[in-house]
Amino acid sequence: MKNIAKLFVASAMAASLVACSSAQKQEEPVANVAVGVYDVYNKTGEKVTDLYVYIVDSEDKGDNYAGEGLANDAMVKIEYAAAADATLVLEFTTESGYNAKFETLHIEEAPISLLSQDAMTGATPIAFQAGE
Repeated sequence: MKNIAKLFVASAMAASLVACSSAQKQEEPVANVAVGVYDVYNKTGEKVTDLYVYIVDSEDKGDNYAGEGLANDAMVKIEYAAAADATLVLEFTTESGYNAKFETLHIEEAPISLLSQDAMTGATPIAFQAGE
């Protein structure tokens, strides 16, 4: 009888270990990750010292894609991975201190021209077109 009780306890313990291990294997579903590819042209008329792409409301702007400075008329390719439905910010600063943000960028492939304050014809500091 003692052996049957021991066998029953051992079986119950093994079953609960299996249940715990299978519960640990279930992970949070991974978001649908996509990569945005942007050819960014500097059309500001001056050197861009800071260029960032980051998720809206993020405290970390990540890498400065301007590197040591993006010369006027130069282009840099930016690839940014995030959830497919993420909304991003493209922010830049020129050597004179002009700072601008475009706060509704989405994951896509697009040419983007950074505009000077004087060249803006609307409310956004960028144009979705390749530099000339």
